[in-house]
Amino acid sequence: MQTLEELKEEELLNKKIRQKRRIRGVLIIVNALLIAYAGYLTVASIVDAVKNNQEREQGEIITLLDKSPADSLELYNEYVNSKYNIVDVATYGKYLLVSSSRVTPTSFMNKGTATLFKVVENNPTFNEPNLVYNLNGNINSQIDLFSLSQGDYLIYKDIDVTALNQKTAYHYTGVNLFEETLYSLPHEDGTRTKITIKGKESSPALVVSVSDVAACPEEYYDFIILDDSSNEEKELKWIDSLSKDYKVKEVSSLVEAYKMDASFVINIEDSNLMYTTHYFGSDSTTNGIIDKGPLKGLDSNNAIRELGGYLFNAGYGVSIEDSNESISSSSIAIKNNIQSTHKGKMTLVIGNQVDDEMAFSSIERVFGL
Repeated sequence: MQTLEELKEEELLNKKIRQKRRIRGVLIIVNALLIAYAGYLTVASIVDAVKNNQEREQGEIITLLDKSPADSLELYNEYVNSKYNIVDVATYGKYLLVSSSRVTPTSFMNKGTATLFKVVENNPTFNEPNLVYNLNGNINSQIDLFSLSQGDYLIYKDIDVTALNQKTAYHYTGVNLFEETLYSLPHEDGTRTKITIKGKESSPALVVSVSDVAACPEEYYDFIILDDSSNEEKELKWIDSLSKDYKVKEVSSLVEAYKMDASFVINIEDSNLMYTTHYFGSDSTTNGIIDKGPLKGLDSNNAIRELGGYLFNAGYGVSIEDSNESISSSSIAIKNNIQSTHKGKMTLVIGNQVDDEMAFSSIERVFGL
């Protein structure tokens, strides 16, 4: 038989055991709560990271039809199945030039077709007539941006009725946003179209956005007239005819013409000739081509070459040894005033001895007035 003292010791021992069990139970519950909370934080951080990544990616998408990035992405999914990577983009006058390397007169897209589709919000169809360009080595076979009406456009490579499911859209691979803006010539009612080319690696496709505007910016001109002729007294009536309907700026120096924002230039020289770059399909010349040095193959006419901008390697700063004094001095002058733009001005050279009627007729034909 246990003594009273032994019973007390046994009861004390059982009490300690029960206390330990309670403490152990509390610790288990606390640990479980801590593990659950840690799991919650992990899941929450993953969800936030995914959400932030989606928002970041959507924020880097070029939007369509003034939609949100998310809604624009849904539109891209309807219009783009595969991509044709474009490394470089430039404009020359009203023409869009693209390349899988660097845009030069001999490297822009010159094979196959380019088809523009206007993005619509509901039920897009690829069987409706669209703008199709049969590309070749001439600049004037490229996409005419001034022909586009209001809307957002995607460009497809070699698309036809047998390859509609491919939907291979031009995709710009540059990490930074590419964006250039042009303004069309005025329409009959005086309004214009504002054309903006936009591309970025994170966005599914190169986009051409076209909107109607009442006027172009104050410092934007339809035509720059650069007079290199020596006969200052002769009145050229075609200039007055052009100025009636278009925004015209007359300048006397190559650098001044280069700095102006415009799509077209008319260069007046002492001759009875009319011509454009020899890379143009019509009204071009095979005379006056640089035959040596880093500018070999380009036009020797300084206005055509240097005002052509990025396409014609304007501002290269070529030496006299690799060209001549006139070409070198013009190239260096533009180099000292170079602008970071991929826009180039399309130049038509008209001699001051050309008949006014013939001159204006050539202007209408070359620039598509």
